Amino acid sequence: MLDVKYQTSTPLSSLIGFIKQTPLLDSLALDPDQFEFAGDSEITGHIHTRLGKSSKPLQVTGELSLKGNQFTDQVSGTVLDGITGILNYDREGLKAKGLASTYKDIPVSLEITADWDADEVFRASLHGNLPVEKVVPEDLLRREPLFSRATGTGRWDISLSVASVAGSEEKETWLEIYSGLEGISIDLPAPLGKIC
Repeated sequence: MLDVKYQTSTPLSSLIGFIKQTPLLDSLALDPDQFEFAGDSEITGHIHTRLGKSSKPLQVTGELSLKGNQFTDQVSGTVLDGITGILNYDREGLKAKGLASTYKDIPVSLEITADWDADEVFRASLHGNLPVEKVVPEDLLRREPLFSRATGTGRWDISLSVASVAGSEEKETWLEIYSGLEGISIDLPAPLGKIC
């Protein structure tokens, strides 16, 4: 029987680099290099396994204390700064609720869920009161000029997810943006002009 408890303080990028070299992500059909992490962190955990031949898998549990970290998704270009709070993890994935963070310098609340065996492998969701110009992606503003007529600040829910593609080994990255538009006005000619 191997039973190990561990605790360390390290830059988050070094910790992620170490994890990539372990068997923890062997069955993961997601490219961990899609994400970049920066800043200091503290990690505690527990590894438990039987030595020799055993049908029981390696058990890993623990928590990661984030201390103002930065997260970047290389595919969508989404950047979250100042992430603070506790992220729990085990061999199947990770979960965190109510993390404090900033998105484009605006305070937001962040939730992170990862389930390595699920169709949706990863989801980061942020919630906050954001000015519309901080939310609408620049490429969408270029393609759809109507969005540049929206102004104001409202409640937004933004999710970045990585999920399976039906009939393929590939994964897709989705950026979903939702708002009830309360507090947002759209400058359209009368009688279409509207304050939500």
